[in-house]
This record gives sequence, C-alpha cells and structure tokens, in this order.
Amino acid sequence: MKRNIILYIVGICSILIGCGEYPGPHTFAPNVLNGEVYNIYRYGATVDGVFIKPDTDAGSVKRCGILLSLYPSMAEADTIESGAVESGNKFTLWLKNLNSDTHYYYQTFAANDFSFLASEKVNEFQTYKECPPVFDKIRIEEQDCKSLVLSVPMIDKGTDGGLFSKGFCYKLATSENDLPYEDRDSKDIQIIETGNPQEIKARITNLRPGREYVIRPYGINSVDIGYGPSLLVSMDGTMTPVMSTVNALPYGDTPTVQAEAWLLAAGESAIAEMGFCWDINDTPTVQELHKSVPFKDENEPIVSLIDLKPNTTYYMRAYATNVNGQTGYGEVCSVRLDGEYELALSDIVIESCTARSFSVSSSILSPGAGGDVVIEGQGFCYSDVTIPVVNDDNTVTVPVDDVVDGVFSTKVDNLVPATDYAIRAYLQTSEGIIYSNTTTVRTQEDPKPDGDINDWEDKGEEGGILE
Repeated sequence: MKRNIILYIVGICSILIGCGEYPGPHTFAPNVLNGEVYNIYRYGATVDGVFIKPDTDAGSVKRCGILLSLYPSMAEADTIESGAVESGNKFTLWLKNLNSDTHYYYQTFAANDFSFLASEKVNEFQTYKECPPVFDKIRIEEQDCKSLVLSVPMIDKGTDGGLFSKGFCYKLATSENDLPYEDRDSKDIQIIETGNPQEIKARITNLRPGREYVIRPYGINSVDIGYGPSLLVSMDGTMTPVMSTVNALPYGDTPTVQAEAWLLAAGESAIAEMGFCWDINDTPTVQELHKSVPFKDENEPIVSLIDLKPNTTYYMRAYATNVNGQTGYGEVCSVRLDGEYELALSDIVIESCTARSFSVSSSILSPGAGGDVVIEGQGFCYSDVTIPVVNDDNTVTVPVDDVVDGVFSTKVDNLVPATDYAIRAYLQTSEGIIYSNTTTVRTQEDPKPDGDINDWEDKGEEGGILE
C-alpha cells in the first residue's frame, strides 16, 4: 500500500514536470485598462483605449473596443470595435449617433483567439444638451506658394440655432503647442459659400512661401467658441519675389488712395525695386502706370499715396523685382473712388532718366470739376535750385492734342549730368495755375569713353584733356 502511494506521488510529479513549460491561460489574456472619454458633444465623443499585450505571440490581440450601455450594470451593452490598433497597444474610437443629454456607461475590452477580457471598472460620461461647434479634420483642396483653399466638415453645430461666426485661424508655426486663436489669428481669409451648412470652406491668402503654418477651424454659437483639430502645413518655396494683396484706402479730400502691401518672399536674390502698379485693365504691370517705394525689410509694409481719376475702376497690385531681374506680383485688387473732387493733378512719374534728359508724365484728375473753370494749357516745370514755377526758361508745355484721356507726358532735354532737379506738373486754367506735388530726380553721370582710358575731361567739340 505504501509502495503504491509513493508511485502515485512520483507519477503526479512527473506529469507536473513535463507540463512545466506550457503557458497557463493567464499568459494568453490581454490586460485591459479603461479608456478615457473626451471631445464630448451632443451626439458623440472620442474614446482612447489601452491594453497590455500578452506574453506570447499566440495570444496576440485580434479585437478591441468598448462595451457601451445605458445602464450601470452594463446590461444590453453594444459592442463597438476599433478598426485599428495604434502603437501596438492603443486604439481610438469616434463615437457617433449618440443621444444628446444622455448618460452612458462603458468598459474597454480586448480579445484574442483564447479569451475576451473587459476592464474591471465601469466608467461613465454624459453627452451635452448644447455645446460649442465640433469639427472633423481639415482638408486641403488647393495650394500654391502663398495661398490655400481649405474645407472642413462640421460634425455638430452644438445648438439648434445657427453660428455667429465661422472660419479658420492660422499663424506661423513656432512649436507644436502654440495654437492660433480666432480673435487674433484670422486675417486674410475669404469664406467660400458651398451651399452645405455642415461644411466650412475658405481661401487663405498672403502666406509666406517656404514657411510652416498651423491652422485650425473655429465656429461661434450661443454657447461658446469651438475649435477643430489643428493642421500643420508647409508652404512651397519660390524663385521669384512674392508680394501680398494691396490694401488701398481713400486718403484726404483728393482722389487719392493710400496703398499698403508686404513683401512675402524675395525669391532667389535680394530685392532691387518694389512698389505698386495700376491700370484700368485687370492685369496691371510695371510696364504701365507704376510707382516705386523705398524698401526696408519684410517686417515692415511699403506704403504710398497714389492719385487716381475719380469715378473710374482701377486694378492695382504690388510688385517686386530682385537683382536677377525677376519680377513678382501680389494679387490684384480693384479700387474705385466715387464722388465729386476738385480739379487736380496726379503725382508725376519719371522714367528713362539719362545724363542729360528724362521723360515725365502726369494725369489730370477730376477734369469735369470746377464748374466754369477752363483748362488753357498743361505741362511741366523744373529747377535745379528751388521749387519750380512756370516761367519761360524751365517750362515745357504739352500741346492739348497730346493729352490722351487726361494723361500728358514729355521729354525734358539739355540737362546737366549728375544734378538734382525738382519737377512738377502744372495746369494753366482760367482762374490760375494748379501744380502737382514736387518730385526730385538726379541725372546720371556723364558716360566716359570705352577702352583703357581712365579719365576724360570734356573741353567741348574741339577736344579735351586725356589724363
């Protein structure tokens, strides 16, 4: 009897030793931590779940998600599975089509071929009766080096009423957590109406090429302001200069606008010239009416006063030319000054300046103003000493037949090289002379002979002194 007992014990031990490397059921089951619920709104919420993977590959997780119920006992629970597992042990669920102002209970679960395990603790959350607007992810529909066309679906307006305001806010990206806000980062945005009340579409302009921006949608309803997920966008670089859209506002009592624009990118070389060009055609260029403006740096705008004919629609844009001769433009804006103005002259435009001559033009503004005032003549006067006035010596008259649509121009000759001249346009009227603003120009140096000659002192037609 005693011998049988010993043999039985030895047999049991042998069995236990032979099975010692077989993993027990606990090694196949994932360890589940309850998920966190956030972004709660009227009809949905977001749930993050976490589980610890089993010790062996045979126990890999095949399914995960949550059990969702209206009861604390988890009776009649719906099984909502996640479509993907992130980073090996995480998943995210976007719950939709929930009831508003309703209490929900949930447990996170994970399952493999051997077991199904839910978190021990039952958590809860409640959907809102009203909430700020809720958005989906931003979609980029169009993009170039300085503008974007964006759209974003609106998951929930948050109330049964409409929105007070909607759009996108953006800023230059400095860090991952530095987000834009509606009250200070929402300029240069044009809302595009799509006819879909559950979508926001807009165009953002005047972005800097080669820079990175962080963008997010916003909406304001009677509850509060709501922001959507942010998007990081890298703008393409550019080889040519890029200017912003012109901001042109009426200035004073004359038909004048104050134009302002920013340099967005210089391109592949430094800036040589920048300014504004305008025309009655919708694609103005520097070959037409234009005005250059001194440039400091990209952190300061260029600003200039520009005279226009009243009651006429003009198209204006900023331009910049770099030292490589590449010219880039900003977007075109339309400008129109309606009303009655006094008879006046525009600022003059000087072109083709050489050592002994320059070409100059001006425009008659408000030619119909002044009642019985008659224009008897027009032209330009200039001086190398003081503010010029009309006289016989330094006055160039432009014939009336050469005045086209109020614009007149001429060439001034017989000037002294390397000399500063003051010049202004004038109108001779039946009630006196009207002058434009005064502009200065410096003639070029007298060109020296080609070749190896180092210096040449001009002594007139008979010759000179060679040094």
